[in-house]
Amino acid sequence: MKIIYIGILILLLDPIIFAQSGFKGGVNFSNYYGRGANNGGTAHDIFIGPTLGYFKDWNIPNKSDYNYYFSIGMETDISLKGAIIRNMPDKEAGYEAYKYLSDRKMYIYYLELPHLIKFNYCFSQNIKAQIYTGGNLSLIILNVTKTINSSYPNYSFNETRLFFAPSLGETPNFVDYSFIYGLTLYYKKILLDIRYIKGLVEVYPGIRFKTISTSLGYNL
Repeated sequence: MKIIYIGILILLLDPIIFAQSGFKGGVNFSNYYGRGANNGGTAHDIFIGPTLGYFKDWNIPNKSDYNYYFSIGMETDISLKGAIIRNMPDKEAGYEAYKYLSDRKMYIYYLELPHLIKFNYCFSQNIKAQIYTGGNLSLIILNVTKTINSSYPNYSFNETRLFFAPSLGETPNFVDYSFIYGLTLYYKKILLDIRYIKGLVEVYPGIRFKTISTSLGYNL
């Protein structure tokens, strides 16, 4: 009986909803912000990492040619975000090394689930612009630290840990939530997307992410 109800609902919504989907990939330019953004060091710099995802838009009202104005968008992305910390004490090497400093990459692999409201402007059947806003739920997959260089001879601190690793010292929050706004430009089935993502949850105490993400995609 439930299947019948679902089928009837789909038939009722079909005249007003037209779905589109596709894939996209690009680059994140991320960094920390907040009172603890230096994370034990003296400065923090932008970290560059990849992003790859699948998206689907439900367009209302249904105009399968090009003339629709409002969309609900959902995505499933794998995204890499982090920061480069300058002059971080090498405390893992023991008391003697604590006076030495290193530069480190600290980054996180996320499974991200953006949910967006999009407003479309169609210049022609082949050219379209979207502005959008919404939220982004992020779940940690891996947490990685890598030493770039150290003033302590022959020292390098590197670790890669799953989110459920029991022995993490500075354990990042498993869940992050962000605010998103952005712009997408379409030419036929090719798209260029630029977005700003501002973290609302502290990943570490006093630390949140802010990210500019650019990507190219293909609308199936």
